[in-house]
Amino acid sequence: VPAGWPAPYFSPSPDKMTSLNYSDDGSDSGGVHTNSGVNNKAAYLIVDGGTLNGKTITSLGVGSTVAAKRIDALSKAGKLYYDVEDLLLTSGSDYQDLYDYLYQGCVSLIGTRAKSTTGALSTPFTAANCVEVREATQAVEMDKQPLYVASPEAAICDGVLVPTDLWVDDMETTTSGNWVMTPATGDNRWSLSNNNANSGTYSYWAPDAAMTTDLSIAQTRNVVLPTTTQLGTKKAYLHFNHWYGFEGGWNAYDGGTVEYAVVSGTTVGPWSRMDALPAVNGFNATVSSSFGNPIGGRRAFGFQSYGYQSSRFDITSLAGTTAKSLRFRFRIGTDSSTGHDGWEIDDVRVYTCGTKPANPVAPNLLQNRSFEYQWDNNTFADGWGPSDKLTRSTSVPQIRRTGLFSGRLSDWTKNAFSVEQKVAVTAGTTYTFTGYYMIPTNASDVFSFAPQVVWMNSAGTPLGAAVPLMTTRTTHTGSVWTAISKTGLIAPTGATRAAVRLVSTNLGNAAQTAPGTLIYVDDFYFGQ
Repeated sequence: VPAGWPAPYFSPSPDKMTSLNYSDDGSDSGGVHTNSGVNNKAAYLIVDGGTLNGKTITSLGVGSTVAAKRIDALSKAGKLYYDVEDLLLTSGSDYQDLYDYLYQGCVSLIGTRAKSTTGALSTPFTAANCVEVREATQAVEMDKQPLYVASPEAAICDGVLVPTDLWVDDMETTTSGNWVMTPATGDNRWSLSNNNANSGTYSYWAPDAAMTTDLSIAQTRNVVLPTTTQLGTKKAYLHFNHWYGFEGGWNAYDGGTVEYAVVSGTTVGPWSRMDALPAVNGFNATVSSSFGNPIGGRRAFGFQSYGYQSSRFDITSLAGTTAKSLRFRFRIGTDSSTGHDGWEIDDVRVYTCGTKPANPVAPNLLQNRSFEYQWDNNTFADGWGPSDKLTRSTSVPQIRRTGLFSGRLSDWTKNAFSVEQKVAVTAGTTYTFTGYYMIPTNASDVFSFAPQVVWMNSAGTPLGAAVPLMTTRTTHTGSVWTAISKTGLIAPTGATRAAVRLVSTNLGNAAQTAPGTLIYVDDFYFGQ
């Protein structure tokens, strides 16, 4: 470090998330020049190997000499980090995201080679390499929260319960019209931002101004909350991701709160406080009334979140004997002086949590047809497989037809492949298949996509030729979801299972020197 440079440029860096050296220094953009030590250590272990925190990591490099091995490891680590940053991380990603994406990125690279600075190719990425990547990130505790500046997450549902969405907005559709801002104009207001998103590219942000303000962003469309009878034992929740920095110190002088309104006809309101509703990562401060803050005395989010965190409010108690239409709003109140960074809101979701339906839901229904949960196991009998060919979409911005996710077909080795899921059928019964797919344009691609059904007996032996579900597709759909619909599928004599199979003869460019297109699928149904 050059002489005379101030702290934190020479402060001891943490080598793991729970290190006492992990910084909360707001003057250094959250300790960026210090806390990067966690990832620096992980990268070191990936390249050179070593022992830390009870983990022994083997270098990704292979070579006949120490120098050759290190160049090989550096090339692979460089490719891995580049792809993760370019394809997976968002502007608001944190160490938990990096923990997940380094492993996912490595799996996607299996069988491929990286180029060194001289243009030489590395040894291929292997599954064993990905184990070492995961070990390195676990050694630095990248999946844990720091001791004193945690940004906790609120689970979507507790335990094994699964969500059913009532309303979702990931803020990526900039013309959705889902929100109205008050005030609508001026420098101090809510606006769409592409600077610090939790997912995708966009979030909504409002400043913590150094003057008295009252800034809100409210839903324009109703969320219909089921009746108490319809809910039964289910719970209903509001869940959102957010990042905030409000003026504080000894008191929370500025802050942000959440409110709801019941809609009757065209009348919205009045807006009601949510202080009393059960919450995970709920309000953490009472806003000061000393300097004219319009929400003074209210419970709110105050001080700093130290990165993105998620909060969940239990809105079950708002349900009644008849269905209710609700709207929610996020509101910032600031006092007469001194500001801070403000509040970012992303990934707002209203939903219920209940018991996961039997798997399959019915004897002839595809498991997880919307790719929202547990879709990626390797067990052909009850899930799509192989899982490395059909994965949850991680596109930025997120590509999905409904819900939060879609399935993504890809094969980075550019080989022909298929994935399938088997479901129970009854011989002589007529079935229907419906679904949707999207193939974004990639000019260099040469590919085909051919969904089909294969009838099988109890031993898993195919009964006749595969039945096409659509004409083989060899052209892109662009950004349009295209429907698949096939009726009159009669299970033949002896059939006990049907394999719904997605076949691709090629996912590469014409020269087969690079991976090609990605195929997205969503909302599959196979039933009577």
